[in-house]
Amino acid sequence: MNDNKVAFIICVLDENQFIKCKSYIDDLEIPPEIEIDIISIKISKSIAEAYNTGMNKTDAKYKVYLHSNTYI
Repeated sequence: MNDNKVAFIICVLDENQFIKCKSYIDDLEIPPEIEIDIISIKISKSIAEAYNTGMNKTDAKYKVYLHSNTYI
C-alpha cells in the first residue's frame, strides 16, 4: 500500500461527464510528494462492482469514490 498516493475511482456512465469530472481533478493543487491515480470504470453490473474493480486496480492508501457527474 502506497501511503503517498490518492486514487480517484470513477464510475462512468457518460463520457462527457467523465471528461469534465477528470478536468476538475486535474486542476487540484497536489503536493509534490503525493501521487494521483484516476481510475475510470466504464463497464460494470453495478456501482458497487465498479468501485470494487477500481479498488483492486490501485495500491493507493487513500481512495475517493466518485460518479462521473460529480465535480470537485
